[in-house]
Amino acid sequence: MLKILFCFSAFIIIPNASAQIWATATSKHRTNDSVIVFRYLKEFKNSYNIKQYPDQVTLTWTYFGNKGMPSTDERVKMDKFEDTLLPLLDKDNLATLTIVSTGNNVREWKYYAKSSSSFKRKLNLALKEFSDLPIEFQISPDPEWTVYKNFKAAVKE
Repeated sequence: MLKILFCFSAFIIIPNASAQIWATATSKHRTNDSVIVFRYLKEFKNSYNIKQYPDQVTLTWTYFGNKGMPSTDERVKMDKFEDTLLPLLDKDNLATLTIVSTGNNVREWKYYAKSSSSFKRKLNLALKEFSDLPIEFQISPDPEWTVYKNFKAAVKE
């Protein structure tokens, strides 16, 4: 069983006009001491309207790392991928990144998108910058942001 413990808050202003404050949390497995590190959107601007982003998109990058964490080289590639995709999505406010998790040999990015087809187009554009990234994606309707709200409810401050 994983337990999510609040680690600390980091106040980061990101280019997306709708998202402002990020925080970090960790989850430690009780029996094998594996850790998952979460970076998540803690607060939105008051004018942010989640109803404009009904599709939940999960991008998954599977890797083989030491104690479930990526190597430095792998982490650099992941960060470069994220840094390439974010401006493409922010340009027209097509999607909002809400949760990034790293651990157990998986990094996941959870976005909420205005349109799954627009998200796919921007993702394909970003992937052209790279060769053979181990990215899988899943898109599902989540107009009430249930995935995000359940995550936030599980974080213990």
